[in-house]
Amino acid sequence: MSFENERQMLFKIVANVFGLPIAEVNEELSMKNTVAWDSFNHLMLISEVEKALHVKFSMAEMQGIKTLRAIIDKIRDYGTT
Repeated sequence: MSFENERQMLFKIVANVFGLPIAEVNEELSMKNTVAWDSFNHLMLISEVEKALHVKFSMAEMQGIKTLRAIIDKIRDYGTT
């Protein structure tokens, strides 16, 4: 899967988990600027990303992810994008 396809898949997952229009999803989304990004939805987001992209984040990685950009970077670390 190409980087752009994975990026679009991530954006769709984020929109679905947080109940946002896809047009509002961008790499700058974070826990600080997204009301719906609470602890429960954080776990839902991580779970959906892991399932869709066949990756598994460690507990430390999950705790360190606070932005959509961080998720993209972690996926790149795994060599998925």
